[in-house]
Amino acid sequence: MSGPADEQADTAMGAKSGTSADQPEAGDDTGAGTASSGPAPSAADLPSDGLGAGHVGRQGVVEVPAEDAEAPGQDLPDNYSSASNPVGGYAVGVPVVYEAYTAGPTTFVESDDTMIQANFEVHSYESVDPWARLTQDEKLFAEEHAADQYKKLKMSKRWTYRGKPAVMWEFTWTRNGDRAHGRQIAFRDGPRTYTVLYRSADVWWLSGGSQFYPPDFEQAFTPLPR
Repeated sequence: MSGPADEQADTAMGAKSGTSADQPEAGDDTGAGTASSGPAPSAADLPSDGLGAGHVGRQGVVEVPAEDAEAPGQDLPDNYSSASNPVGGYAVGVPVVYEAYTAGPTTFVESDDTMIQANFEVHSYESVDPWARLTQDEKLFAEEHAADQYKKLKMSKRWTYRGKPAVMWEFTWTRNGDRAHGRQIAFRDGPRTYTVLYRSADVWWLSGGSQFYPPDFEQAFTPLPR
């Protein structure tokens, strides 16, 4: 891929380094119940309005009971249960004391913790280039949070997710008065492109035990049989 997007790729902008669990692969330059049925991912270019805001206040939100049984092909870490979103075509892992909510093809995995504030948000789209999807999300998010001290830390085309090529965007912004830190991964699997957003309080970014959430969530994420 060529053009202006390449100028943003693999550009570090003061990102903190992570733990070994935070590294995508050797050689990378990073520091660090169901509401409805039938696959129906979002349109490839649908704006990601409200990204990072959580499930509260969204239309069509349904709490999904987590189950001990794994979805087909799923590999749950210890102390995780499973929640499926057949509209989006995937299943996620739900850590102990977390709840899962769906709104169409989107899933939120959240807890009431007010200290670390570690939460996930998954979107399912019709097949689209992951880099195009990620740069669209970043542009809209920057516009929506210009008054919230949004700061892009890094965008990279050199990432993996579930062993598949992926792209990554890391950033910080002020959310509900506190500094928040997020990382969104976009990747394609079959006829869909998925984005997985992990966010937490900036002061607890990949620390205090929260460093285990992203790799465990990645392990549990599973596209459903088509």
